[in-house]
Amino acid sequence: MSCYLAVKRPDPKFKHKWRAAELLELHTTEKVIAKIEKYRNERLFIKVGGQREIVCSVLVDEIEKNSDGTYLVKFKEIRTDHWVMPGAIKSFAGGFAEGPPPIPVPINP
Repeated sequence: MSCYLAVKRPDPKFKHKWRAAELLELHTTEKVIAKIEKYRNERLFIKVGGQREIVCSVLVDEIEKNSDGTYLVKFKEIRTDHWVMPGAIKSFAGGFAEGPPPIPVPINP
């Protein structure tokens, strides 16, 4: 089983959380943190909005609880491999889905 997170592209005030297509950190809720903790030692696959393409994959580095009850998740070992989500994943509950591993996309030289 693999873990997929659906995130929104940041508005200008959150651009510092991204380096090109690489997600550096994420603010989230307790519901999603429980899922992230389950896969803490595995690669998480990040996709944007309604697209099937994986923009990057990450490993969790740190999880910090904020005073407002949300969490800040910082990532390490960020990769931008060319993958897409498998068709078996149809929906994301709260920005999170579990399913089969991503499918590699061949790159034409």
